[in-house]
Amino acid sequence: MTGILMTAFAALGIFEPHTIPDVGPEALVFPARTRAEGPADLFILEDHKLRIYSADGGPARTVHLPQCASAFDVGAAQDDRDRDLIVVHGDKILQYSMSDESASPVELFTMETIFSPPAAQPHPYVLTTTMDDRTLLALPTDDALELRRFNGELEARFPLTNQAHPSFGPSFSAWPVEPVQTAPAGGFEMRVSHVYEKTVELPETMKHQPRQERPYRRVTPSQMTQIADLGPESWPWFPLRADGDDSIRVLYAPAQPDLSDTLIRLRHAPTDEDDQTGVTLLPARRYPGRLMDPSMDMPDFNGNGYVDLLLWSAPKPTSSIDSIVRTLIGRTWPIRITVHHYDPIRERHEPTPSAIITCRLPVLWMMIHEDGTPLRNVVLQDFTGDGRTDCAWSCDEHTFQVWRSRETGFSDRPDRTYEFPEPGMRIEQRVDFDGLGRTSLVFRGETTVLWLYAKPDETGQ
Repeated sequence: MTGILMTAFAALGIFEPHTIPDVGPEALVFPARTRAEGPADLFILEDHKLRIYSADGGPARTVHLPQCASAFDVGAAQDDRDRDLIVVHGDKILQYSMSDESASPVELFTMETIFSPPAAQPHPYVLTTTMDDRTLLALPTDDALELRRFNGELEARFPLTNQAHPSFGPSFSAWPVEPVQTAPAGGFEMRVSHVYEKTVELPETMKHQPRQERPYRRVTPSQMTQIADLGPESWPWFPLRADGDDSIRVLYAPAQPDLSDTLIRLRHAPTDEDDQTGVTLLPARRYPGRLMDPSMDMPDFNGNGYVDLLLWSAPKPTSSIDSIVRTLIGRTWPIRITVHHYDPIRERHEPTPSAIITCRLPVLWMMIHEDGTPLRNVVLQDFTGDGRTDCAWSCDEHTFQVWRSRETGFSDRPDRTYEFPEPGMRIEQRVDFDGLGRTSLVFRGETTVLWLYAKPDETGQ
């Protein structure tokens, strides 16, 4: 089965659910744009078979890459045309058409690259780039990065630096191989690895800004119990502004004595980074519940440009026989999630929640927290492109629930519930497939991929 299974009522949801079966655990799933216009597609590479799924739910396109191929990329000779598949197979640079499955690959030219040795399975690499508004092939050799036209003509060559340095860890690593692969039976076999990297100086017009990890101070859930005994200078924090401006920081810590509430303090930094005398620390405010770490998604539920708070709490179990029996029978436990908007006039997050969401979780989840919360598959992103952060998570092994943020806030019930094609699926990717600010989600199971594609309409209806 090569097509995508779509639910009959998909048009009614915030997402269009696409179920893709027969995906093994070793398969590589990733998005890539194959057309000059329109959303990106979802690629699934398993062994040498590449399946390409489009957001419109049409049948999958299949490309069988040659055995021993080592690298591939999606690119086009011109920006206004559909993309092709560029494949390195030994010394051959091949071009596959993704619009015509029956077309044979075209051999563009031959040259020796670091990808020339045969590989057990090909992997995606950056093989196409732009220079002076021209699309070129970027092919690394042992001593240089060469930019070539699609006919093989050399356009530019950038030598690698002579000074190599370890990219991580020690220069050499060694480890025993068990069971032995090349040594005789009963022999001893070792593997030795030398890991290093070389750099290349590119023109300023070709340099990409390296991805910078957010410098916010974060702690693990186990460390949070120790933070309560420390001063605010040691508290974790995130920027108050949703755009990442950290001139005002939100410091947080669990509140004593039982650590079930959260203390919030605002820290105003001076304009001059070297002037620490102008730091202002506002008094701490106590909010009921434990903070769901916002530093990854920076939720702005009402779209006013400030990061809001999302807290969860659960009633403590009692020792009564009735409570124990009800828990054993139901096998679930209630949880309460509250939303607190930031008020820039009062310079505080509102003490009264703007929304309260309740659900029941498996009892086991209450004992094993992930990222400080018993919920699973938590996503705080804009799914509709309206500038307001929506929220979604799993309350059980079989479903994924979505709450859409509107001008009136959140409803007490989920706006949409999506059923997993197999239990226990987990989020693997969050991707804006069309570049318009709508986050789509990709889930993985043991044999199935669930692609929740964010609908193009702005209302989500």
